[in-house]
Amino acid sequence: MSNNLPLRRASRRLRVLSWIGLSMALAAGSLRWFFASKDWMPPAVVAWMPPGAASAYRSLGKGVLGLGIANALYTTLIIAVFTFSFEKHSVVIGFGLSHADLYLLIIGGAVMMLGHVMDEAGRLHRENSEFV
Repeated sequence: MSNNLPLRRASRRLRVLSWIGLSMALAAGSLRWFFASKDWMPPAVVAWMPPGAASAYRSLGKGVLGLGIANALYTTLIIAVFTFSFEKHSVVIGFGLSHADLYLLIIGGAVMMLGHVMDEAGRLHRENSEFV
């Protein structure tokens, strides 16, 4: 196998940048969650949630899910690029799916579901507040 140093560096940079972006998004979401003015937690958590929080959770979940899919495709494409041979006119196709990719897919799906649940909880909270 040839030692393609520029491609290896670009690959490493792309992976590091994707993890930095994900970490920053999760840190921003955590800071917003923990340091929001909650006024000693009302009975319904939805009461203090901002109106667009459910769509923000869904968007974050889609982003994490997309990152998991992109990591899996990235690994597969890197295997194909590194194994391509001009002499033999052949390429080895491998599907690379690691624990990190599965973790991203599961967490992304869970955060998307949380967004849907928070949307429904907000709708129920608005409906119940009309009764009183």
